[in-house]
Amino acid sequence: LIERFKVIHGHFHYSKYAEIFPEARYVTVLRDPVERTISNYFHLMRSKDMSKFAYRRIVEDGLDIVGFSKLGNMRKAQSIYLNGADLDRFAVVGMTEDMPATVKLIRKILGLAAYHPTMLGRMGFVPKTNVGYGRLLAQFKHGFVTPSVRAKIRENIAPDWELYCKAKERFEALKKEHL
Repeated sequence: LIERFKVIHGHFHYSKYAEIFPEARYVTVLRDPVERTISNYFHLMRSKDMSKFAYRRIVEDGLDIVGFSKLGNMRKAQSIYLNGADLDRFAVVGMTEDMPATVKLIRKILGLAAYHPTMLGRMGFVPKTNVGYGRLLAQFKHGFVTPSVRAKIRENIAPDWELYCKAKERFEALKKEHL
């Protein structure tokens, strides 16, 4: 299997490949879990897709964004993927809020000579943020989700927030060392 692939990428649970490829260099990219939760909530509300479990819970249980953040799979969405893995085991720990630096770290640490076309967005450069909402919705979302609501969400998603803080420390250390 190792001879057939140079890179395996996607949304995978770390434990799925850790034993199969013990010598592999792993990369993980995390997103601010408060922002991820807010984004997920608004995405579901726009989709109105009753086939999605989380949307059904929002509708059937009348959940607001704080109630939504208490759902089990929302509380630890990123933690589940890493399954307690030591972040030092990852060659690169990146942040979606700083994709340009994340891509530079991947390129430098993994020894890629130049940006590969798949690392660039449709516009030919590394995007800085998730821009799917558009300016108007982003402004609405920002005003709707007050600092006190954000604090409640952060409290509800404590497992992911703790992981994110550790990952951010590792990311900053990698930037200081390599960039």
